[in-house]
Amino acid sequence: FFFSSRRRHTRYGTVTGVQTCALPICVGGEPAFVDGSLLSQGSIVSGSHVERSIISPRVFIDHDAHVTDSIIMEGVHIGAGARLNRCIVDKNVVIPNFERIGLDRVADSERYTVSDNGIVVIEKERRFG
Repeated sequence: FFFSSRRRHTRYGTVTGVQTCALPICVGGEPAFVDGSLLSQGSIVSGSHVERSIISPRVFIDHDAHVTDSIIMEGVHIGAGARLNRCIVDKNVVIPNFERIGLDRVADSERYTVSDNGIVVIEKERRFG
């Protein structure tokens, strides 16, 4: 593995301030923006934004999704246009398209566990209706 914390231009997008192995961020997908994040091998970021986050293996982040200040565990699928801010998403969760989590503390407290510091926790294998 090759780790780098410098700006890298890849065929699939621009990676800045990120530690990632020297594998493409996305194969055959749309360009992505990743900044200050850790992407694990086997994660796919397709046409989305990831900032200051940790992305585990087998995670798929669909186009126009934004993940900020979050930890995403293995096997998570984040739908197109979704917005996640200050979230911990446990294993095997499917976040629907255009879902908004971590942006409205009152609404989030009704549906999820929210820490005193405003971090939203989504439990393992959560299914959305």
